[in-house]
Amino acid sequence: MVTLERTTCFGTCPSYKLTILGDGTVNFEGREFVRIKGKAQSKIDPASVESLVKEFNDIDYFALEDEYITIKNADGSETSVTDLPTTITTFTFAGKQKKVIDYIGAPKRLVELEDDIDKVVNSKRWVSIDAETVREKCRHGWDVNGKEGRELLVHASRAGDADVVRAFIAGGANVKKPVDGISLLQVARGKEVFEALISAGADVNGKPGNNLYPPILWAAELGETDSLAILIKAGAKVNSKSSEGATALMMAAGSGVPASVRLLLSAGADPAQKDKDGETALDYARHAEQRIADEEAHPGLFSSPMQEFRAKFEEIKKLLTASQQGTRQTETILESSSNTSHNNQLTSPLLDGTPHLSQRTCPPKHTSTPVALTPLNAATYSS
Repeated sequence: MVTLERTTCFGTCPSYKLTILGDGTVNFEGREFVRIKGKAQSKIDPASVESLVKEFNDIDYFALEDEYITIKNADGSETSVTDLPTTITTFTFAGKQKKVIDYIGAPKRLVELEDDIDKVVNSKRWVSIDAETVREKCRHGWDVNGKEGRELLVHASRAGDADVVRAFIAGGANVKKPVDGISLLQVARGKEVFEALISAGADVNGKPGNNLYPPILWAAELGETDSLAILIKAGAKVNSKSSEGATALMMAAGSGVPASVRLLLSAGADPAQKDKDGETALDYARHAEQRIADEEAHPGLFSSPMQEFRAKFEEIKKLLTASQQGTRQTETILESSSNTSHNNQLTSPLLDGTPHLSQRTCPPKHTSTPVALTPLNAATYSS
């Protein structure tokens, strides 16, 4: 038998418990911040149960510590933190039973096992929602544009869950309408999510709400060059500004992704633009580089400095400086850096034209005109 229990945190972390029996029966108990509160049940095939058992044995689960509740420092001291969720697993096998409490500092293999348990039983269908559940509820007359549906669509967009977003669109979700003043493109993550929302009619230049960035600034801050390419191809204004006067080029420069900077410059972004503090994209790059250098020199509990950041920011500064000078250096550097960099390639270049949306599973309650996205020569901007 396997159990997985996740507790709340100082926030809205979902709290629930999963119990997996030897015959594949899965019992779910939803507690807090989950879509389904109370009990639900499903079944997985015996092969999936065997796979989980093998993973428990492969990581030598019975040899793990009983609890991981502090960070063990190199000097032998321990650091305590607060407000995090706790994950508790138990495993009963061959007459032995063990429970492990994971609050912080657990080995990576244990964290991966915890996530795999969720994936094997597809707990997402109860915690939030999965694509099949969207389609099933839609077939039974669910209003995807009701309060619950809208909130779940925002969650899926924010999580970068393209399958769920596409299922909502196929079911007639109105992606043009803001949710509590928030445009879906202002919180979206991932190329496929941006692609699906834009194809269904989301406005790439819609007025920002709730003090959030315009979509193109948001994608630039995320460092998602392929998402930026989709937005630009759909007509996003590359020199749009936030309420503080920041531009997408400033966000890209601060994110440390040369490919994003190169793409925006090639699309007409102005490197001379200044925010309300009088700073340019070049200033953003310099500040970000210094912050990461400081973090590398004095790491915190959760520090994870960018790899090879100095080379990346050096390339960004060269691109911006050449562009500001308005010389032919820009074209030369754009070409040379495209051939010499290796760390920021577009993961999913838009090469297949208009994205395909799955067939509708129920009559839509809102109809929007898709925006055709023409293929982009992404290789021009990969670095």
